[in-house]
This record gives sequence, structure tokens and C-alpha cells, in this order.
Amino acid sequence: MPWCDDCERFYNPNTLTAEQHCPKGHTVDQSEPAVDGPVRISRYEAAREAGVPWHFWLLVGALIIYLGWRALEGVLWVVGQLF
Repeated sequence: MPWCDDCERFYNPNTLTAEQHCPKGHTVDQSEPAVDGPVRISRYEAAREAGVPWHFWLLVGALIIYLGWRALEGVLWVVGQLF
């Protein structure tokens, strides 16, 4: 798997230039990384590397606003029923 030291990331061989450089023009190491066993990363690290899309946070914000409004309506309804 091609590794770019300057970018600190792996690249797919199809994304390299004809001269075997990364898209930013840095030299890429084609050797296999030396590992003692299987490389394991936690789910948290995998999710952090992948990142969360912006539209997910947009939906979370909209959900919080909607549920907050519904909770306020519920409290006002209960208060209206009591008095």
C-alpha cells in the first residue's frame, strides 16, 4: 500500500501520478509496512478517520430544535389542562 510521509496517509495505487507521486507531488513509499501482527484500530479511531458529514450535524441540529419545540408545547398543554 503506497504511503506518503509528507501527507501521513495511505493512497490507492490508482490515485498516484505516472511518476508514482501522491496527488500533492510528494514521493510515495511503495514498500509494505512492517507489522508484528494484524493491525487493529478501534471503532472510534475508524470513525474519526472517516469523519462525519456536515449534513449529519444539520439533521441533528434540526432534530434538537424540533424535539425542544415539541417538549415546550407539551409543557404548555399540561399547564393549560391544570389551570
